[in-house]
Amino acid sequence: MSFRTAYGNTHSENGWRMVNRDECALIQGLAFMDTAPVRKGWAFEALSAFAHWYDQNVPGEIVSATWGWSNTNDVSTSNHLSGTALDINAPQYPWGGDRMAREFPARVAAIRRGLTEFEGIIFWGADWSRKDEMHFQLNSGTAKGDGASDRLIDFVRRRIVDGQLKGSVGKTALDAAKVNAFTQVFMGPIGSDTKDVREQLCGIGSRDAGEYDGWGQLGNRTVTDGLGAVLDRVVNR
Repeated sequence: MSFRTAYGNTHSENGWRMVNRDECALIQGLAFMDTAPVRKGWAFEALSAFAHWYDQNVPGEIVSATWGWSNTNDVSTSNHLSGTALDINAPQYPWGGDRMAREFPARVAAIRRGLTEFEGIIFWGADWSRKDEMHFQLNSGTAKGDGASDRLIDFVRRRIVDGQLKGSVGKTALDAAKVNAFTQVFMGPIGSDTKDVREQLCGIGSRDAGEYDGWGQLGNRTVTDGLGAVLDRVVNR
């Protein structure tokens, strides 16, 4: 195995060892995969099957560039550095945006169903606080030592045949996935609007913060406190 250290890290965020390009292979049978090397072995089996499932089941299919392993990355522990992540239809869904949730809710619902069918083996970047709708990676718990965990090996052996996902987790789990997808599509815009309002009231950079420093122009007060201070001076001067 051709391991490496990237930015001082031997492992990426999901626990997989960093590897060189020669330990990756290209997914076959799909367009736009020539820029998406994926780590060989059990990781390849799972990610390749997910890419095929996505192309067959998510409305819109795979119709633009997809990215995989990378030698460098803006994130020092990125799972692209270990060859265990795919950015599917990357140009369509910029990092930090929510275009899919806003414009293509049916795609979100289909992906939620797919994540359930893959039994949590795959993690979707849309679930990060800074959304990354193009990004799919092997989840935490899929790596062990220098390779795959028993959980990942068991899943691949049970559910993947000839590179395709087989069988189903069952109706109950899929119904739960549908509810989750509906909730995210419905609540997502509300959460975004709330963050916009929070930033207006509490200062730039407070969209995802737990504590708010306020606006420097107002002596680090929030808008409400700043207005209160002004009124107090007017009334009591």
